[in-house]
Amino acid sequence: DQNDWNLALYDIQRLGIKWLKVQISWKMLQPNGTGEITEDFRRLEIYLENASNQGLNVLLSVAKAPNWARSTTVEDGPPNDPQALADFITLMLREFGQAVKAVEIWNEPNLQREWQGQPLTGSAYMNLFRPSYNAIRAYSPNIAVITAGLAPTGNNPGSADDRTYLQQMYSAGLAGFADVAVGI
Repeated sequence: DQNDWNLALYDIQRLGIKWLKVQISWKMLQPNGTGEITEDFRRLEIYLENASNQGLNVLLSVAKAPNWARSTTVEDGPPNDPQALADFITLMLREFGQAVKAVEIWNEPNLQREWQGQPLTGSAYMNLFRPSYNAIRAYSPNIAVITAGLAPTGNNPGSADDRTYLQQMYSAGLAGFADVAVGI
């Protein structure tokens, strides 16, 4: 609630922290369909604008596609259509982008529990990344764009080695994005 948010902001500022990373659960903000603006969406808008007005740099990390955007609802994962994520990012930026300094596109896509429904490869991640990057750049050339931070892991039944995965991202075109930061 607002009191918890205010207390968290107070503690962050008291520690001298200048950046605030907020992971966005897309499925929580748009559970019923594209274009939806829920009460939680508006609450997030107020919180982020409040943080920005208090001098914090806001970094959004967007993950967890809603069930309507996925063919599988097992655990979490990206949308079937990468443009759906780009459209959601566009909506967020249109509604409260003035409070946003950076956007991280997804979270730990080298873990199966975060990437159900798609191949566990850096190439598959880049298919998701491109439309979202373009959406952010269409809104602003100044917002920092960050790749999904990879989980530090090896090749296991539920994960892909982070170094190999990052190499796959570069092989699939990441090097062509000169203004992108690599999330860690």
